[in-house]
Amino acid sequence: MSRRDPIAYSLPRFSVTRPVTVIMILLAILVLGFIANSRIPVALFPEGMEQKSLGIYATYRNASARDIEEKIAFAKEMRDSFG
Repeated sequence: MSRRDPIAYSLPRFSVTRPVTVIMILLAILVLGFIANSRIPVALFPEGMEQKSLGIYATYRNASARDIEEKIAFAKEMRDSFG
């Protein structure tokens, strides 16, 4: 690498000249991300809930997505939040 090469060329050149090092760094980032994801608690779910997902299905004929959001989903969220 010469001193005249712009800084933008240093990362691609490093990746091409040292592919094993780049793969090891990426694997380390993936492993750390998996460990962090499995240890971070999900604070907003109700207690006693086993799954990490929640789905609500509502049928409202001839309505747009905005109508369903405003008239059903938002109303249900507000009702469940306050009582």
